Amino acid sequence: MKGCKFEDSSFDGCTFDDCDISLMKFQDTAFTNITVNNCKAMGIAWSEATNPFSIQFLHSRISYSVFYGKNLRKTKIVYCQADEADFSECNLSQADFGYTDLRGARFSNTDLTKANFAGAKNYYIDPAANKIAKAKFSLPEALSFLQVLDIELVD
Repeated sequence: MKGCKFEDSSFDGCTFDDCDISLMKFQDTAFTNITVNNCKAMGIAWSEATNPFSIQFLHSRISYSVFYGKNLRKTKIVYCQADEADFSECNLSQADFGYTDLRGARFSNTDLTKANFAGAKNYYIDPAANKIAKAKFSLPEALSFLQVLDIELVD
């Protein structure tokens, strides 16, 4: 399936399980109640998919994927590897990023209200450029919020 192209398609109630869907193109394709479990789903421009768009990622690698502008309210992205993923302009309110590695992931003008980052690591989120009210973070990763301040930390 790697690198396939879908146009004007619809996936409803599907599960992608133990597969490689990397570099797939989903132009004008709708996703409703989709689960991506234990998959490689790297380099996908999910932003080209149409609405409705409801998807969850479990134990998957979604690195280099683009979700720009998608409504991902209440989505789950747990136990995943999301290097360099782009979540700019997304609604991720009440989303669950539990135990996900977000190295280099982009959050810009993103709604993270009540999102869960417990156990997540390697994220950098500028609180001035994103909505983070009532979001959950765990230590020591939550100290990354101090990076935006012009301060020096000492032991």
